[in-house]
Amino acid sequence: MNEASRPLYGGIRKRDDGEFLSEREIIDELVEDICAEPQARSAWKICPRDQIIYLHHTVGQAIRNRFGLWDPDNPHVVLDPEPNGEGVVDHPNFPDQASHRIMLAVWDRLHAEKEGAIDSREPETESIN
Repeated sequence: MNEASRPLYGGIRKRDDGEFLSEREIIDELVEDICAEPQARSAWKICPRDQIIYLHHTVGQAIRNRFGLWDPDNPHVVLDPEPNGEGVVDHPNFPDQASHRIMLAVWDRLHAEKEGAIDSREPETESIN
C-alpha cells in the first residue's frame, strides 16, 4: 500500500508533507479504497446517483471528518460563508457542499468504468482544488 492510500487511524488524513489533500486527491483515495472492498464497490454501484444526498449524515460525515473539511486550517474549504438571500449556506466550498460534490464525483468515477479501468477525468462539478 502506498503512502497516498494509507488508511486513517485517528486524526485527519493529510499528505506526507502535512498538507491537506485536494479534492482530486480525496476522490482518488476514496475510489481506490472503495475498489479494494467488493461490498463497498457493490453498494456504490447499486445506489442511484440522485440518492447520494441520503448519505450526507453517514458517508458525507466520514469524508468531512477523515479529510478535515471542518478544520479551520484547511485551505480548501470556507467555514463561515454568508448565507444566500434565503438564509441558506450554499457556498460551493462549505464542507457540506464539498463532501457532497466529492461523493458525486466518486459515484461518477465508479460508474464510468470501462473494461476494469476507472475513469480518471476531472469531475464535472466545481472543485475545491
